[in-house]
Amino acid sequence: MAVVVGINRYPGLTDLRSARQDAQRFAEWLVAVDGGGLHPDNVRKVEATGDEAPLDDPFNARPMKVHIDHAIQELEQRAAIVVRQRPDLWKQTRIYVYLAGHGFLPFGGRGALLTAEATANLPGANIEVERYVERLRAATEFHEIVVFMDCCRDFAITVPAGEPTWHLKQGVRKPVKTLVGFAATAGDPAFAVVRRKDSGESRGWFTASLLRALRGDAADPETGLISAVQLAPFLECDLVARSRPGMRQIPEMIGTMTDPIVFGRRSRSEFPVRFHRADVGVELLILDGNLETAGRVKGPDPTVELHLPQARYQLVAQDGRSGSVFTVNGATDVSC
Repeated sequence: MAVVVGINRYPGLTDLRSARQDAQRFAEWLVAVDGGGLHPDNVRKVEATGDEAPLDDPFNARPMKVHIDHAIQELEQRAAIVVRQRPDLWKQTRIYVYLAGHGFLPFGGRGALLTAEATANLPGANIEVERYVERLRAATEFHEIVVFMDCCRDFAITVPAGEPTWHLKQGVRKPVKTLVGFAATAGDPAFAVVRRKDSGESRGWFTASLLRALRGDAADPETGLISAVQLAPFLECDLVARSRPGMRQIPEMIGTMTDPIVFGRRSRSEFPVRFHRADVGVELLILDGNLETAGRVKGPDPTVELHLPQARYQLVAQDGRSGSVFTVNGATDVSC
């Protein structure tokens, strides 16, 4: 199960550009067969005010704190019903909570998302991650709790940490696993980059790296496992690689590492291939050694990433023009 939140519109503060889009991309991974594998009915994308909607009153903005609390509580109650009927399924239960928007680090907390009604005079409208994880852990409705937070963590020690609004439920003591991934270390900002200047489309660095990791780039080279243990070093290296003068971002992962949460497994023979395109208007076919189509390079982005088995390939334009020949033996970059 999952709750996904991405907030761009903050009438009482300043608007953002990438949070809603990043949330949508994470939701797509959650329901992908080769991703999170969740049924769409088990993913709650909390409604957020659109970028073009007229908005001047913070209390008309969405989502408010109560909407996020309601979504989390609803899934907790659903999990309780399922496990009550089938106790043997408890070890298969997991909740994802993805949060993107304005964030800060309050006194006595680890990191908080400001909800859409927040203002400079009402910063208490927030979701403080540590308090929410502890509330979920105490209830023990989920065996695994995963939180990813693509937000800044600037210090704001005078701002109170936002508490869950539903009743505390103390469940039977069980070994609950947790993982909380912060986009930045304590006191630091999180960055986004404009991917398309014509539309202003942006992507958060953390979410972009996180999705690369979950889709296989962080897999253990020996076992193919993608777990919390592999995520931490991959995200740090990938985000440092994205750094530029005055913009350095180092993530922080906190959770169960001795028996880590596993997100999937990638075949050792399949590797990430990044295609760097000179002309985004031309769709390219990827042909294998049998001249069968192994994939397509298309879409508006100048860089397209796919996963391909170890082999030799050729790029061919739709009009039949042959392009470059390349071999995949590991992570590969192809100019085309």
